[in-house]
Amino acid sequence: MRILIVGAGIMGLSAAEALLAAGHSVAVYEQGAIPHDLASSVDQHRLIRYPYGDKTDYARLVAPAYAAWDRLWARLGQCHYVETGSLVIGREDAQTSWMQLSAEGLAEIGQAVDWLDAAALAARFPLLRIGPSDRGFHLDSGGLLRARPILESLAARIAALGGELLAGSRVTALDCAAARLTLAGGETVTGDLLLVTAGPWLSDLLPDFAARVTPSRQAYAYLEPPEAIRGAWARHPMLLDIGVESGFYLVPPAAGTAMKVGDHGFSLAGHPDRDRDGKPEDIAESLAMAADCLVDFAQYRVSHIGTCFYTVEPEERFIAAPRGAAWILTGFSGHGFKFGPLIGEQLSALLGGRLSAADFQRWISGRLGAMQEPAPPG
Repeated sequence: MRILIVGAGIMGLSAAEALLAAGHSVAVYEQGAIPHDLASSVDQHRLIRYPYGDKTDYARLVAPAYAAWDRLWARLGQCHYVETGSLVIGREDAQTSWMQLSAEGLAEIGQAVDWLDAAALAARFPLLRIGPSDRGFHLDSGGLLRARPILESLAARIAALGGELLAGSRVTALDCAAARLTLAGGETVTGDLLLVTAGPWLSDLLPDFAARVTPSRQAYAYLEPPEAIRGAWARHPMLLDIGVESGFYLVPPAAGTAMKVGDHGFSLAGHPDRDRDGKPEDIAESLAMAADCLVDFAQYRVSHIGTCFYTVEPEERFIAAPRGAAWILTGFSGHGFKFGPLIGEQLSALLGGRLSAADFQRWISGRLGAMQEPAPPG
């Protein structure tokens, strides 16, 4: 089968690699470079972790996602994962808090958590400012997926497998019924199947999807910690401090990466071609939350303010929509990267007849129903 993929982020490249390995012919069209600096997938790192709030079915898929990454590392001949562990802290007693719901979901899937009261948190994590009513839990699992090296390695493997990587090829129109795309210069290309993984640009190509997913401009900050504690931070677990109304995440500077903080919520505003420069006001709320959480925060320096765009479904569930001779994959929010290789494998199973369209759609949406496990890799 000749498959045309629109978008070379983690979903497009993961799918291309899996489909080439299954014997399909694949061409990937990307409007920018590969990796594209403005794409949702491109940064120093993305996170993989089990805590997932009330979305237990996505937490259930983290173990299969880890296994898919291990299979990918073996095929690439290198690993771009750094284990840090996961620390979740909270300042609310509500039984419906993100922390409590995460712990309950983890218990449901057999992942025990190590609960810590305020005294234990302060003793084990002295870089954090812990209040008397704080509590949290720690997991040894969880870590950093080094996003740019992953995309670069995937692109190299796709080229080695004979796939076409067409950087600087902006797609301006799609004919899903005919599996045809039109490029900015007017050229049309037809295949047997279109796979659309266009991220926050999707509604430019298929305007009706604007009613289903919303581009969301997200700002983040890279921090320089005091030199005396840089090494301690490099050994620190990722931090998820997520309350009922707001929250932030902190990525430790492990394996030579930079420390990063960002807002766990969504702006649900903006267009990915505009307003890409980060401004101090964009990260003021995240930095205020970090200041409440980190000891001597005034000694930290903001080294860079950046932005990225996610595409958000109202319930933060992934969408796989068939349309004529096309599949549209979208709605990956900020948590889709961790599932890229696993989704690529499942798409290959779908096209190979080992997985039904209905099961694929139910599975990717985080509503497993009768389908409790992903289809085994082919």
